[in-house]
Parts: sequence; C-alpha cells; structure tokens
Amino acid sequence: MSETPAVSRGLMAAVVFMGGLIVVGTTVLLFMVAHRLTHPRAPVNVAATPSAIQSTAPATITLAEPEGTTIRQIVPVPGGVAALLSGGGPDRVVVWTPTTGQATTALRLAH
Repeated sequence: MSETPAVSRGLMAAVVFMGGLIVVGTTVLLFMVAHRLTHPRAPVNVAATPSAIQSTAPATITLAEPEGTTIRQIVPVPGGVAALLSGGGPDRVVVWTPTTGQATTALRLAH
C-alpha cells in the first residue's frame, strides 16, 4: 500500500478561503440581480437635460475690446460666462449673458 502525501495546512487554508470567496461572491451577485429586477430605475428623459439643448447655429460674440486683446480663460458663472481678457490695456474680466447676447459686467484689474 502506498500512502498519500499529507496536504500542507497552508494549501488547505487557501483552498477553503477561495471556496468561501466564491460562495460569498455568488451570493452578492444573485442579491444584486434580484434587487435590480425588483427596483428598476426611472427612465431618463434626454430631451429635458441641459446637455441635449440643440442650436441651429453657433452664436457669434463680438466684444468691443481694443486690438491685441486675447482671451486667457473662460469660466461658466451663474447666469452667464466670465472671460479673462489680457492685452490691449489692463487685464479685465467680462461677464457675458447668453440670453441677452451682451457683456453685462466688465471688471478692470489694476497692475
């Protein structure tokens, strides 16, 4: 008769641990599937989201600024867009309102 070699304790512990992970993972997966089937999400109305607003043509903005003026940065602000302008004089911030198509505020930055 031949004897079978003894299985090391570390290998046995790894097998038991991985088997437990499989059981736990399968249980969580089944729970998540059942939960999503019983609690469906409401459909999203794409036409109502702001990103779905479509325009027929891009707007053209003309600011009465001196020659040599460059736009350094554009940042959305409540009610419009703020643009940091430099060149053609001191640096300045201009707030443009899309609904009126006008620059509503101009802030000149002193050096």
